[in-house]
Amino acid sequence: MGQVIKFPTKGRKAAKTAAAPLPKKLTILLAEDHSSLRDIVSVYLMRQGYHIRTAGTGTAALEILSAEEVHLLLLDLMLPGIDGFEVLRRLRQERPSGFPYVVVVSALTTEEDKKKVRELGGDDYLPKPFHLPHLLERIVAVESRLRQGELPER
Repeated sequence: MGQVIKFPTKGRKAAKTAAAPLPKKLTILLAEDHSSLRDIVSVYLMRQGYHIRTAGTGTAALEILSAEEVHLLLLDLMLPGIDGFEVLRRLRQERPSGFPYVVVVSALTTEEDKKKVRELGGDDYLPKPFHLPHLLERIVAVESRLRQGELPER
């Protein structure tokens, strides 16, 4: 396994100055339990030049997040074992600000679910089903904000 890189845990400005510059393309963790959707999305994003890591469970997602540098997390809420809500809660408990930026991609679309995601520190919400170009637009927008040092405020 590669070198473990610690994430910045201070506020927006501190994270911008303390962290190394972003690589040419972001590293994205796709936490999705449906293997066919995980494969389609990961191949699509790899073809766009992104570095993709995948996880089929909440436990696997947390393990990757603790061991690797991830800039953006695409998080399904209905993961087996540890669900996406709990992944998000643990992630933000450990790192209240800074990376990774979290886009929840889920079929759970009630206002209650969206509110819970916001309260837990999710940055964006993309309901399923979605079109791959729409997902890419969101990722490009997030990448632009991150490159400008505009980390989400929580």
